[in-house]
Amino acid sequence: MTAEVRGISLAFVNAMGNLAQIYGSYLFPSKDKPKYLMGFGVISGLCFTGIAAYLALYILLKRPTTRR
Repeated sequence: MTAEVRGISLAFVNAMGNLAQIYGSYLFPSKDKPKYLMGFGVISGLCFTGIAAYLALYILLKRPTTRR
């Protein structure tokens, strides 16, 4: 990758990481303590979605090895 592409990629990842500070306060309101069911439900769902996407892409993008 060129330096420009790496710089843009790092900025994008940093922006997405900082976005968690914004939506986190809405997922864990103080009225839901001590269980925070909505916040933990959303995070668990996102983790499951990430795992499912990883497994699906791993299976779909894995190229069969052919030996000649």
